[in-house]
Amino acid sequence: MSAAPLVHSRLSRWFPVLPALVVAVGLWTIFDRQEKYGQQARFAALAEERNLAVQLAFEEAQRVSHSLLGLFKASDSVERVEFESFAGNELQMRAEIKALEWIPRVTAEDRARHQAATRAEGFPDYVITERAHGGFVEAGARAEYFPVHYLVPMEPNVSALGYDLGSQQTRRVVLERARDTGKLTATPALQLVQDDLSESATLLILPVYHNQATTDTVAQRRVALTGFILAVVPVGAVVKPAIERFAAAGLALEVADLSAPTGLQVMYVHGEWPPAETGLQGEQRFSVGGRVWRVLCRPTPAFFGTGQLRLSWLLALLAFFGCLAPGFWLQSSLARARRVERLVQTRTHELRTSTKQLGAILETAVDGIITIGVDGLIRDANPAAYRIFGYTPEELLGRSVSSLIGTSQRGHRDERLRNFLAGGDARVIGRWRELKAQRKDGTEFPIELSVAEILLPAESGETDDERLFTGVVRDISERKRARAELMAAKDRAEAANQAKSEFLANMSHEIRTPMNAIIGYTECLLDGLDGPISKDQEASLKKVAKAADHLLHLISDVLDLSRIESGKLELSRELCDAHEIARSCIQTLEGMAGTKNLRMETRFDAQRSLLWADRQRLRQVLINVLGNALKFTEHGEIVVSTSEQPHALHISVKDSGIGMTEEEVARVFGKFTQASMSTTKKYGGSGLGLTIAKDLVVMHGGEIRVQSTRGTGTEFTIVLPYRQPGAPTSPDEATAPGEQDPPAEPRDSGTPGGTGIVRQVMVIDDDAAILDLIEKTLRHTQVGCFAVRDPTRALALAREHKPDMILLDIVMPRLNGLDLLRQLKQDPETCEIPVFMMSGANNRDLALQLGAQSYLEKPVNKERLLRSLTHVCPQRKPRIAVVDDDPIALDLLQRFLGEKEFAVTWYADGAQALEGFGQQIPDAILLDVCMPILDGLELMDELKRRSELARVPVVVISNKDLTLAERDRLTTWGHRFLQKAGLSRVEVLQAVMLALQQRSDS
Repeated sequence: MSAAPLVHSRLSRWFPVLPALVVAVGLWTIFDRQEKYGQQARFAALAEERNLAVQLAFEEAQRVSHSLLGLFKASDSVERVEFESFAGNELQMRAEIKALEWIPRVTAEDRARHQAATRAEGFPDYVITERAHGGFVEAGARAEYFPVHYLVPMEPNVSALGYDLGSQQTRRVVLERARDTGKLTATPALQLVQDDLSESATLLILPVYHNQATTDTVAQRRVALTGFILAVVPVGAVVKPAIERFAAAGLALEVADLSAPTGLQVMYVHGEWPPAETGLQGEQRFSVGGRVWRVLCRPTPAFFGTGQLRLSWLLALLAFFGCLAPGFWLQSSLARARRVERLVQTRTHELRTSTKQLGAILETAVDGIITIGVDGLIRDANPAAYRIFGYTPEELLGRSVSSLIGTSQRGHRDERLRNFLAGGDARVIGRWRELKAQRKDGTEFPIELSVAEILLPAESGETDDERLFTGVVRDISERKRARAELMAAKDRAEAANQAKSEFLANMSHEIRTPMNAIIGYTECLLDGLDGPISKDQEASLKKVAKAADHLLHLISDVLDLSRIESGKLELSRELCDAHEIARSCIQTLEGMAGTKNLRMETRFDAQRSLLWADRQRLRQVLINVLGNALKFTEHGEIVVSTSEQPHALHISVKDSGIGMTEEEVARVFGKFTQASMSTTKKYGGSGLGLTIAKDLVVMHGGEIRVQSTRGTGTEFTIVLPYRQPGAPTSPDEATAPGEQDPPAEPRDSGTPGGTGIVRQVMVIDDDAAILDLIEKTLRHTQVGCFAVRDPTRALALAREHKPDMILLDIVMPRLNGLDLLRQLKQDPETCEIPVFMMSGANNRDLALQLGAQSYLEKPVNKERLLRSLTHVCPQRKPRIAVVDDDPIALDLLQRFLGEKEFAVTWYADGAQALEGFGQQIPDAILLDVCMPILDGLELMDELKRRSELARVPVVVISNKDLTLAERDRLTTWGHRFLQKAGLSRVEVLQAVMLALQQRSDS
């Protein structure tokens, strides 16, 4: 029989049942489609409800963080008890949140204070820590820290207390993003430091700023940051309560962080995750802390099993058995065979392609790849492995892998290798580890090793799968060498910078010395000590003096910066009044402000203004900040204000100048930088003043902040702590400014043989400005001064106080100065008091005839007034000894002191001076520190050992930057120190007067 009739015969036998088959298939199709639609609708509803529940659970965790933020906004300072009470109430309602924490911002300068304060709260072992070597260690040195400070609940999380979140890269990046954006920010999946949870957790971080601070820009937010509120949210702990009521629904759920890198997105899976063949899945996306999250639902086989018995399958079964069972079986078998054949062909082609690709990868890989059996023998390796270890394939294959380990580590590593091959170690699998390896020639070199386990299906007749291990070896010799070279270059650069700073700090004497001659001789020429000069010469000399003064300030700034960098700058702390220092700085700069018609005002709101600080350095900070404000302000005003905080004083300098942009604010404290090139050309300056100011403030334990807007002005805020550790806590422990001992009773200084030193001066003048000027001139000379504006009371006051000297104006209302002079000279109680007349009128001859000792023309010259104090008793000139090996310094001091007022003796070194003192004891000594044979400090030690010289006052005048210990020695001995750089005649005369006063009092 031919093939065609055979086929026709077979089809004819099936023809009677074809209508039944069509009906059965039609019914099955209709009911199957309806049942699928019902399942899809039920799945969609359940998936949407479950996904929404997860989203709401995360949003509730965010709400808890924001409710804590309200606590910090309601108070400037949140105590631990308040935080624990508030957070504990929130956690009672949201038990799925593992912990709520307060993370303060702690600067390097505040670290010790922060740790001490926390220990005082009941945590005696508290330190700021970081993770290293699998445990907690004390945190290294950094500019700022973000430790876990408040922690609720404490008991299960106590190991995290003090942990610095900024010490770990992932956490630090999220902290900085939250700080700069001002928004709640979430971390990617993390392993918590306080436990070993296998599931992922995320940290919700919310920044907290000073309540009164402006946070419109990134720069402002960085300055205003006080810390962070942190919620520890294990994903599983949040998701499980939200989906508990759907546990029997037969749905699998996956929570993923889509903002994470591919491969690290899935954070939590509930249920056995099914494949996607069903085509059914529900997806919900939402944002938590700036990260995009996805909740995905899929049905499990249990979901489909929960439905009713499918009628379509029953009808299909009846149709199969009743109509088409034999034919369907045959047709299905043939179709299956064809599918299997095609599948085998496809898989064979894919396997061949994959094998070729894998071979090419192994051949070209840079890293060595070695296959190891459980017996520790090498089964296979790629060309890179042969190259790295120096073996041929015949030599390497079959060797024990332990022979590739360095000799120094072989014993320890052999034991670990045997344990690993015997049972596997999850801590080793898939991780890079560094160790020493050994080549064929015996040389050891560093490698990185990563091991993976492979299970090969068992062959027929075997029960267990074969275990193999693949090791990836990476030669890191070049990396180690490059790193060592980089670290060596870094060390050399740091050493060179340190050497530069130490060189400049140690060479301050030699660097400043040439400037002394320039400034000193210029001042002598301007004062006419070498004869009269023309107006053109005076103008030129003023320009020289101005340029020299600018250069001296630049040199001083560079030296100060070098001393700070080299650690040689020390603070001489004392209890000082910040308000008094601020007023003094304003008085110093009033002349500069007057030339620009600028107003300088003070607004002191702080009641407490006493600081334990270095008076000279605090004045330097304010001068630098005020000078910067004057430089960049063309019109308006400059206001210095203070405000009192619990533990610190805020000193603000606000101007109405040109202001700065955010970029300029960011670099305002940089070395040798200014706002921009255009401002540098227009306003000048070295760019070091604010840098030094910031460094000095930081050395005091404070900080300096800046806020500025282009075109509207700038405000610098200096924050200084009231008290340092070990500092006096009240004026009873240290003499505060303005609380010196009362002036001694007036004593007769006009006796024969006296030194001619004035202790008390009476000034009689109706002009308040003149009285103020004289009072300021005598303020630093320890000469008592009291003013009389009513001349009719002057005679009675002179009888009562017996002053050593009287300064008397001539032109006054009610009683003329010349008439008052007659009364003073006619009265037996006042006739011996020297009187110096002051007037702008030409009454010199008449005043001298009436008994005046001298005549001062108004306006009174400061230097002449100081010299006049030495003329009161002319019986003997004060003997001044000048000890200095610099001939230029000797010449300048000779010009400054003059020949008429003092008897000056000059010595070139300390040994020569000691010999001269044996013949004549001076009243005061002006002494340089750096000298040959016997330097200044050694000379002072020798003076203290000789009783006849021990009480002679010494004024140290030197370019050398004395250490804090050397300054303390001078203070203890009652001596004074003057810096040669920029020294003026007035400073020299004032220092000599103070020294002679000290000699007279002793």
